[in-house]
Formats: sequence, structure tokens, C-alpha cells
Amino acid sequence: MMQDTEHNREKALAGLNAYANFWGTIRREDIEHARSLIADDMLFIDPFSEIHGADGFVRMLHHMFEQCHDPRFVMQQLGLDVGGPDADGCYNGYILWEFAFEMKPGGKTTEITGMSAIRITGDGLIAAHVDHWDSGQQLLRNIPVLGFFVNQVLRMLAAEPQFRRP
Repeated sequence: MMQDTEHNREKALAGLNAYANFWGTIRREDIEHARSLIADDMLFIDPFSEIHGADGFVRMLHHMFEQCHDPRFVMQQLGLDVGGPDADGCYNGYILWEFAFEMKPGGKTTEITGMSAIRITGDGLIAAHVDHWDSGQQLLRNIPVLGFFVNQVLRMLAAEPQFRRP
């Protein structure tokens, strides 16, 4: 059993690496390749969406390319939990990343830094991808009109004026 678990851990790490590489080299014409990396019932969560299933995930990727000009990711770090699989047989991993895009060609570049908690099956497929990033600070505060209100809320929530983020 130990050998089988170690073999599954190696497959999980290989799956995590392949998934990170997919994001790091993502192009519109490669979106369908995602299906070979994810479980059919994959769960994807980010600050704006909760998607169940591979079909929804692929639609979300198409939507990203419709909304964002030249989206690009740089994978900063990834890792797999040193413990064994959870009771459901999945391994826990993470990816630290930077995302940059323009809303329109030649527009201002938006940069977002985040972390994704990733669940990987013993077969190396991605079972869940949960993004963690600050949508208010990194995105919403830069949108005209809405940004004014987001900045007001962020100022109110700061413990003291000297602790406010720029």
C-alpha cells in the first residue's frame, strides 16, 4: 500500500506541474487541453465565480479571453502537501502566481498576485482549484467610479490611517 500511495503522490505532483504549466503558457487555442488535466466534476472558485464541472471551467476560460486582452500568468511557486492523501484520496497543493492583462489592446496593464489552493486526485487530475486574491485592492479599486467607493470602504476598514495600503 505504501508503494501505491507514493506512486499516487508522484502522479499528483506531475498533475500539479502540468496544470501550472497549462496556466503559465495559456493561449486561446489551447483551452480544450484543460479537459485532459481536470476531473469531470472539478470545482473552480475565484472571487467572482463558483463553477462545477469541466464544461463550465472551459466556458470560464473562453470568457477570460473574451474579457481580457493578452492574459498571461507567471507561476512563482508551487508545492504539494508533505502529508499523504486526504480521506477522499486527493492531495493538497498550491500555486503562487501573477496574472497580467489589459482590458483592451493598448490599455493599461492590470496585475494581480494570488494563490490557488489545488486538490489533485491520485490519478493526477485537478479536482478543485480555489483562487485567493484581493479583488478589491488589486482590481475593483481601479475601475472608474466604482473605485472611488471601494477606496472609501478600504479606508474605513484600515485599523489606523498609517496602516492604509497605498
